[in-house]
Amino acid sequence: MAVNKTLTGGLQPTVNRQTIEKLSGEQISTCYQCEKCSNGCPMTFAMDIVPHRVIHSIQLGMIDEVINSDTIWVCSSCETCTTRCPNKIDIAHVMDTLRQLSTQRGVKASQKQALFYIKSFLTTLKSWAECMSCLWPSRFP
Repeated sequence: MAVNKTLTGGLQPTVNRQTIEKLSGEQISTCYQCEKCSNGCPMTFAMDIVPHRVIHSIQLGMIDEVINSDTIWVCSSCETCTTRCPNKIDIAHVMDTLRQLSTQRGVKASQKQALFYIKSFLTTLKSWAECMSCLWPSRFP
């Protein structure tokens, strides 16, 4: 397996499109760059790489560029991109996967508040799910 020194300075396995597809469960290779995801995204004004370009960069193997971008931290995971995708690629889930990969690789979040927001949101969501399972155990396993 090839190695990549650019993510954190240490030797790490190379991450490519196939790796991202396996981790996210999404067929990134089916994207034909219609740009519907970027055109519908309410956060593109704050992104350095718009969603369709993120997918294209992954297709081209430019994973370092994507993992080090502001975009993965600015994405609000509203799923507008996912809804608009004619190939049913869950782009919001790909962004989540990229954030997880970035965190695992030790890449510092360019948007410090975004990491705090994401962790707070997930904690709240987990608490809400636990509360709902108490109220309606048959609906929330």
